Amino acid sequence: MYERSSRSQGGQAVHPSSPPGLDGLESKVRVRTALTVVDNVARTGRLVARADVDDRFFEVGQALLRDR
Repeated sequence: MYERSSRSQGGQAVHPSSPPGLDGLESKVRVRTALTVVDNVARTGRLVARADVDDRFFEVGQALLRDR
């Protein structure tokens, strides 16, 4: 489904702000996963209605996007 980016060099992501050890493919999968979670929660009324939804989005996004 995902192909390794031709821009990655030596298994490392090219973008300077990427965490060390995180290659382009893994970065892409993590970002898409975080966006899918946000999209699914946004379409689920009982979750959107939670008073702490913003905090939970932030925590889940951080967990998905931080380096191992």
